[in-house]
Amino acid sequence: MDQGIRELQQWYGLQLGGKTFRLHTPVVEVAHSSQAADWFYHHPNGNNQDDWGFNNTLSEAARLLGARYNDPDYIWIIYSDGPGNKGRGGAGVACLPEDDLLGLVGKHPTQKNPARWVYGLGHELGHAFGLPHPADTARDHDALMWAGFYLGHPERSYLTESDKKILLGSPFFFVNAVQAPLPKSLRQKR
Repeated sequence: MDQGIRELQQWYGLQLGGKTFRLHTPVVEVAHSSQAADWFYHHPNGNNQDDWGFNNTLSEAARLLGARYNDPDYIWIIYSDGPGNKGRGGAGVACLPEDDLLGLVGKHPTQKNPARWVYGLGHELGHAFGLPHPADTARDHDALMWAGFYLGHPERSYLTESDKKILLGSPFFFVNAVQAPLPKSLRQKR
């Protein structure tokens, strides 16, 4: 997770001319819930069953860590070990299930490329930063906020001009937020 979010931090910075988000120290924190893993995606919480995983994950992170929508200080990325495949993001929060954790370490049953899961996180993080899906999904098929994250190829995925405008106006983006060298896969591009 640490390496993946750092790669995304740098990727966003390349897309935005050097402006990117900062990371909390430590980058990854582990909180232990008293809930069983199945609870996250199977406990009723809202009218739409597809939202239960997001709603329960955020509720538990709120209880354990103080996570909340539209936090003026943080954008929250929360993984649960709940068996599910419906990551969600919006209003300052991204919640991702066990499928995404397995994908990040190359142990997803069908999609073994960790880059797909890193850029899937980038997509949900984009929603947490307020980015919508593109208006023209045919033209912007490879945009990160549409199907670009499925490719797992950072050099082909991109932010639309509309996405850039939103992010450049965000209080969560700064110049020179990244000190570490770029990964080899990103150094050779753009």
